[in-house]
Amino acid sequence: MGEFYGNQALDKDVPGSSLLNVRPSNTSMGQHGFSFHNQHINDYNLRQIDDVPRNVRENDYTPIRSLILNGQMQEPLSNNNQPKFPFNIDREVERTIPYGRVAMRSEENSNINSFQRPSMQPLEQHPGIEGFQIIGDAKPGGRLLGCGFPVHGTSLCMFQWVRHLQDGTRQYIEGATNPEYVVTADDVDKLIAVECIPMDDQGRQGELVRLFANEQNKITCDLDMQQEIDTYISEGQATFNVLLLMDSFENWEPTTLSLRRSSYQIMVNQTQEIVIAEKFSKDLSIKIPSGLSTQFVLTCFDGSSHPFSTYNDVRMRDTLVLTMRMFQNK
Repeated sequence: MGEFYGNQALDKDVPGSSLLNVRPSNTSMGQHGFSFHNQHINDYNLRQIDDVPRNVRENDYTPIRSLILNGQMQEPLSNNNQPKFPFNIDREVERTIPYGRVAMRSEENSNINSFQRPSMQPLEQHPGIEGFQIIGDAKPGGRLLGCGFPVHGTSLCMFQWVRHLQDGTRQYIEGATNPEYVVTADDVDKLIAVECIPMDDQGRQGELVRLFANEQNKITCDLDMQQEIDTYISEGQATFNVLLLMDSFENWEPTTLSLRRSSYQIMVNQTQEIVIAEKFSKDLSIKIPSGLSTQFVLTCFDGSSHPFSTYNDVRMRDTLVLTMRMFQNK
């Protein structure tokens, strides 16, 4: 994921935890197809960063001259073989996040006998999301919501829903860049996950958080939908009343879509005209447009495309698409 999100984002998988609620407000598109969701910090009790405890004792110093060898600082070992670090007035302490490394710098000082304890800086906290989880029903037509508690100054989140295919590859779902996602027929027999990158007002990115829906199990139909599809396949036929977009964006014509074991046809109800009739083939494409929960598009053998709608019934749309694909694959 490093090349997709940039060098500032680290990949982190987390399990779901307690019930959470992040409410997105204004939305705008960010780089890499992510959307930015402005989280209002005032709605949450954000944790304050405590001072890092200082474990250096006042009298735990070693004479500075005994540490100089060939002009470089050395670290003597005490009886318990633990290093003791001398400090002078120009020494600084820096912490590299997130690896927790401590880098120290020492500069020349005219008075090497003068030294004091350094000013310890608190460990820098990057933007983050705590208790990240997915709520909702992971079935076709079900709505999922990725949510959590913003911490450490997080004010923006970038979301992306992803399909994990059976061959191990991943597919970023086009247009699925909001915290909420509606499961479709395209997700059946696949794993789906949401990825989130928290950011603060200064544009700093926190760790990438990834979480799978449905407890990292494949998406399946509910029992009623699966039984309906199995009945259609067993009987070798199915009929659906749908709307076909004809010659303009406002002319949706009521039609009947009839499926058979080896072919399908679309008939205009008013005129009884059969506008499409062909056999199933590998050239037939049945696609679900992003963001349009009750539409699908048929691309026929001759390359022509035909948009359909299922009267605002997303369940019927998914049942139709899954049934048609099963007939096509037989």
